[in-house]
Amino acid sequence: MYKIEDERFELDIVMEVNLSAIRALESVQLHMSSMNNDQLNHFQLDEQLGGNSNVIQKQAIQRIYGERANEIIDGLKRNPKVAVGIVLKRLKAKDEEWREAKKNFERFWKEQSEKYYLKSLDYMGINCKNIDARIIRNRHLLTEIENIKEERDQQTSNQPHLAFRYDDLSILDDAASLIVFLVKRQMTFGKEDKQNIKKIMYQFLPDFLFTPRGELSDDEEDDDEDENKREKKSRPTRHTDTNRRRNTDSLASKPRQIAQEYQKPVGKSQGFFLF
Repeated sequence: MYKIEDERFELDIVMEVNLSAIRALESVQLHMSSMNNDQLNHFQLDEQLGGNSNVIQKQAIQRIYGERANEIIDGLKRNPKVAVGIVLKRLKAKDEEWREAKKNFERFWKEQSEKYYLKSLDYMGINCKNIDARIIRNRHLLTEIENIKEERDQQTSNQPHLAFRYDDLSILDDAASLIVFLVKRQMTFGKEDKQNIKKIMYQFLPDFLFTPRGELSDDEEDDDEDENKREKKSRPTRHTDTNRRRNTDSLASKPRQIAQEYQKPVGKSQGFFLF
């Protein structure tokens, strides 16, 4: 977006400088039209070339004539009777050329602005990505946990390092299902790898967080075939294991028995995950 604004600003400046030179030379041409031949033959221009600036008119001429600009400027000073009409015609032709080019640029700028508008609103996006990449590194996470542990140890003893409360435990079920759903569609994972990942999501993590286990499907390959058939029919896809687990009565009525050594008052609530 900054680049678009810079390009638009630069083009506007170039066109405005060119128009300023056109207005100055038109004023000179109008003034010469009221002179007689003798006056025209002796008429010359100063450094301002009929304008109010020593720079603007010269910039416009230099941009058009390039290396020959000094020669053209000298001709305007010494013989405006001949040079003004020629230079003025060239300046007007360039103005028309730039106006046509601006129309094309406007279409391009509009497309780019619409494409990057929403992204431009996230002006902290680049900084946030760099910060996020740093704070999720293993070293940073371990340091954060160690610092929290030291603070807790200084305040109280025999307390968990971290405690998170989740009023709705279905978020764990949804997160595990989403991860497994994605893994099933990765060609880089074999059947055995997919089963191991499912065991981690449906058995290891629930055991670690003291929540009910999920039910694994009997045949990973059958699940994949069912998913592919549903995708071909363009029907909404539902995860097989998620449906099976959510329809299991034991999930709601028979919570898994927690090992005796973890049966402490602070750990009885299913709403707390302790580390």
